[in-house]
Amino acid sequence: MPPLETLGFRVQRYGLTRWGDLFNSRQKLALITFAEKVRQAHAQMLSQGADQGFAKAVAAYLALAADMLAVSCNTLCRWENTRELIADVFSRQALPMLWDFAELNPFSGGSGSWSKVFGYVRDVLAHLTAIPPVEKGL
Repeated sequence: MPPLETLGFRVQRYGLTRWGDLFNSRQKLALITFAEKVRQAHAQMLSQGADQGFAKAVAAYLALAADMLAVSCNTLCRWENTRELIADVFSRQALPMLWDFAELNPFSGGSGSWSKVFGYVRDVLAHLTAIPPVEKGL
């Protein structure tokens, strides 16, 4: 964790001194399970004869989605009542202590869920693959 009094990061005084303290037991279990499933998917692709580079790329994209899930699956998320959704940890310019937090179901399909964050990664890949190749010599 950043040192005490780090600008915008004010949770250390409340006993949250390790990164793992920012997650409750359900959130930790969910995130660890998703990380393990990414590893298993990589191993299964390789065991079924997928190209090593392809398997590594797919696992990296799945890992990006799992990482994005952690942004919405922690004890610093709050309920955004004007839009009726969970505001993720980076919805403000700081990481302050919250006395009550919003907890999402990662399988719900709502804001911050696995299907949403995976959809973001999928959409980025679709846009990146739509970029025309650059001709040599330009």
